[in-house]
Amino acid sequence: MNVEDIIINASEALEKSAYEKAYTLIREGLRLSPQNYELYYILGEWYLYKNINLSYLCFEHASYYALSQNAPQNDIDMIEGAIDFLKHRGNPTVNNTSIIVLSYNDCDLMKECLNSIRKYTDKRHTETIVVDNASTDGIAEWLREQKDILLIEPHINLGFSKGCNLGFSYAHEGNDIFFLNNDAVLTPNSLFWLRMALYTSHDTGMVSGVSNNAITQEIELPDTSLPACMKFGIKNNIPEQNALEIRARLTGFALLLKSTAIRSILINARQIFDEKFSPAYFEDDDLGLRLSASGWREYLVHNAFIYHKGGAGFDKENRTLANSREVFKKKWGFDMWAYELPWEESIEKLCTLEKSKYKPIRILLIGTGIGATLSHIKWLYPNSECVGFEESVLLAGLARFSGKIVCCGLDSLIEEKYTEIQPHSFDHVLADLSCLEEPEATRCRELFKKFLKPNGTLIE
Repeated sequence: MNVEDIIINASEALEKSAYEKAYTLIREGLRLSPQNYELYYILGEWYLYKNINLSYLCFEHASYYALSQNAPQNDIDMIEGAIDFLKHRGNPTVNNTSIIVLSYNDCDLMKECLNSIRKYTDKRHTETIVVDNASTDGIAEWLREQKDILLIEPHINLGFSKGCNLGFSYAHEGNDIFFLNNDAVLTPNSLFWLRMALYTSHDTGMVSGVSNNAITQEIELPDTSLPACMKFGIKNNIPEQNALEIRARLTGFALLLKSTAIRSILINARQIFDEKFSPAYFEDDDLGLRLSASGWREYLVHNAFIYHKGGAGFDKENRTLANSREVFKKKWGFDMWAYELPWEESIEKLCTLEKSKYKPIRILLIGTGIGATLSHIKWLYPNSECVGFEESVLLAGLARFSGKIVCCGLDSLIEEKYTEIQPHSFDHVLADLSCLEEPEATRCRELFKKFLKPNGTLIE
C-alpha cells in the first residue's frame, strides 16, 4: 500500500472510530514517509478526544512540515484552522521550547548540533541559547556570526551545572527547557516525540531519548557513525504504542523539562542544576531524583533517537568525578552507582523464560532501589504486573512510579499480609542474594520461593 492509499484508509478508519486500525495505518505511513504533514494531521485527529495537548502538538508539527514543503494553501489553512480551534476551544497547555546548548570546543560537532536544530525544529516555537564556556578552538568566533541564536559568553569555563543555569536565566519565561550537549545531534522528529512524551500526562516533568552513546539509555547499533545514526533515527522516530519507559533519573546529554516541573524544583529561584556538583558529574542524577521526589514522572522515550558522540568514558579515578560522587552521597545518603543500572543478567534470564512480550505475568522484585530494573521489565512486558519490595523509605518513594512498591522490613514482609504480595502469586521473583552469606542466603531463598506460583521461577 502506498502512502496516498494509507492516508485515505487512515482517515476512513478514524471516521468509523476504528482507532487501532487508524493508528496502525498512521504508523506505517510515517515509516514510509516520516515528514508527511497529512499523516501528522490525521494523528492529531486521532488524539483529539484522548489528549488535547498531543493533538495540538501533532497539528503544530503538521503545520511545520506543510509550510516547509510549500503545501497547497488549502491544506495549510485546514491545519491552521485546527490549531486555532484547539487554542480557543480545547485550551491546550503546550509551551514553546528554549534549547540550551553548552559549548566547549569540539567545533565541527557544535556546528552539526546547531545545524540539526535549524533543520529539525520549528523556529516559530523554539529559541536557541548557546553558552560558550571559553572555547579555544575557534568555535566562539563562529558562534558570534550566527544570527539565529542567543550567544552568552561568560569568558570563563563555568562547568556544566553553572553554564546550564546561566543559559536558563536567559530563556523566555514559561518555556519548556531542552538541555542539549554540544556533541549531540538531533535526528528528524526527535524533539517532536520528546515533546509528545512530555505532554503525555499532567505529571510528566522530564524526558530524554535513546542514543548510540548515553549511560542507561544506549541502544546497540552495528554502525555508530553520524550518517548511520541519522538513518537509524529516521526509521526509529515514528509512532509507537509502547515508547515510554518510566525512569527516576535520565542522562544529561539531552533533557527536556516542563516549565511547571522546573518551577517546583528550582534552587534559589534560578538554578535547575545544583551547583554543588560543579564543574561536572552527578548533576543529572540529582535533578532526576529531585523531580521524582517532587512527584514528577520521567520517561525514557524509545522513539526519540538522538546522536551523541560522548567521550571514551570517564575514568573512575577522576578526581572531579570522585568529588561529585561524594557530594551526591552526602546529599542523598546513598551511592547512585549502586542503583542506576538495571539488573541486566536477571533481565536476560527473564527474557529467556518469557518469550511472549504481551503475556500477563506477575513479577516480584526484591530490592527495588530507585526502580531501574522494575521499570525496564514493565517496558519489556507492558501487560505484566510488577511489584517491588524495598526496605528504604527514600528509595521506595523514588521508585513509586515504576510499579507497586511495598516498603517494609524483611521481617514484616514475612509476618504481615500485604495485598500486593501474597504467597504463591508470582510467576517470577527476582532477588540479588550475592551479597548475603550463609545461612542467611539460604533462608532468604526459601522465603522468596514461597511467593512463587507452583511453576514459578526464582531468578538470582
